[in-house]
Amino acid sequence: MPPRRVGRVLCKLCTLSGGGRAVYHWSMSLARRLTWTIAALTTGLLLVALTPLGAMRGIRLAVHLAYDEYLELRMVDATAMYVEAARAVLHTPSSGYPELVEELTAAQREIHRFLDYQVTQPPEAPEHERTELTIANHSRGVIAGILVEAQAALRRPRDDGRAEAGPNDPIPPAIRADMQARIQSVLDDLHGLSDQTAHEITDSHDRVFQRIRRAMLVSGCLALATLAGVVVLSLIQYR
Repeated sequence: MPPRRVGRVLCKLCTLSGGGRAVYHWSMSLARRLTWTIAALTTGLLLVALTPLGAMRGIRLAVHLAYDEYLELRMVDATAMYVEAARAVLHTPSSGYPELVEELTAAQREIHRFLDYQVTQPPEAPEHERTELTIANHSRGVIAGILVEAQAALRRPRDDGRAEAGPNDPIPPAIRADMQARIQSVLDDLHGLSDQTAHEITDSHDRVFQRIRRAMLVSGCLALATLAGVVVLSLIQYR
């Protein structure tokens, strides 16, 4: 083989050898870039998946608080309903103590249920719960006082001393007026407590929706950032 042709063959071999090394070096760089792309994509997807899970704890607490307040609102409204019935009894001139005792006994039962439920629940909003307990205890005391007086009146003999007061004996006007004033104070307290509880339920609902919106916003931003990162890394690979 002429020397000139031998030199050409050697040059081609050197070129192929160098090109092979270049291709090998480029393939390793591409693999590393693919690894970084996959790692970034995996990290972004994990963050997108974990963001709603982190928000679920706050949402669960807010929903639990709203549910507790809803149960308390039902008890307060039930108490107010019986107290309203007792006030209607007092506004009826021909009514007697038995009807009043019946309605106030039911109201006392409901207010006891409310207080027992308050004691069993963990303190999630201490200031609000202290206010609720103060109002409920005051209302319970007033209801219990009127109930004791009505029950004592049922056991009290008539003026002639021959028999106890019967179902048809009306409540004296002076006692009726005093009981009406105290019943009205209980109703005012219960209506205020009902409004506070309803307001707390509304706030809990608002907190739930705020947490949901925040989780959706963060998840969307993370998803967009992940997509942008993948696009940028993909473009870098083919530079």
